Amino acid sequence: MIECTKASVRFARGNPLDLSPGELTRVYEQLQRIDVEEFGGVPHPMTPQAFGKTCHMPENSVHCLVDGTIVPCVGQPFPLGNIFSSPDAPLAAILDSPARAFFRNPLGRLHGHCRDCRHVEVCTGGCRGDAYFLTGCFNASAVQCPQLASSGKKFILRDFVPSTCRGCRLEGHSLCGLRGDTAGMLSRYLGTLYQDESDT
Repeated sequence: MIECTKASVRFARGNPLDLSPGELTRVYEQLQRIDVEEFGGVPHPMTPQAFGKTCHMPENSVHCLVDGTIVPCVGQPFPLGNIFSSPDAPLAAILDSPARAFFRNPLGRLHGHCRDCRHVEVCTGGCRGDAYFLTGCFNASAVQCPQLASSGKKFILRDFVPSTCRGCRLEGHSLCGLRGDTAGMLSRYLGTLYQDESDT
């Protein structure tokens, strides 16, 4: 996916990121050539965006906040450490920490419908930040997955999250815990797919 931004005050014509229509066309022609030569011109079944998986940031990268705090991604604000807290190669220690290993392995900790999905190896549970934002659980299955619509099922909160926090590496952490307004969030996201907890 390529984000194209039109000229504006922030991106005036002639800035270093500016592409002419001809240059942009050549970029798309190159991508088309790659699609045909490397993928046979057939779209991957996980496109677009791997069913909501817009990135694999927590698996292969980290974000550094302005105060030096390292987090798995902007959607998972779990503090892995701070690059200014120790002068002795703190980033290397953070990158090799057990906490980072936890976030780098979504397949090892996913709970809910994602575990049974045939696309989970590619998707790895959708946007992990979105799942956390909607449920309050870092291990929740993807709430926004388009595969849910074709399942023909009604979903309740326990379909997305573990039944208990016992045994989770983050058990008892202040950032963890089901959101008080999760029912409303799920209802807005899932519409008719969502079944109120009181119905069960």
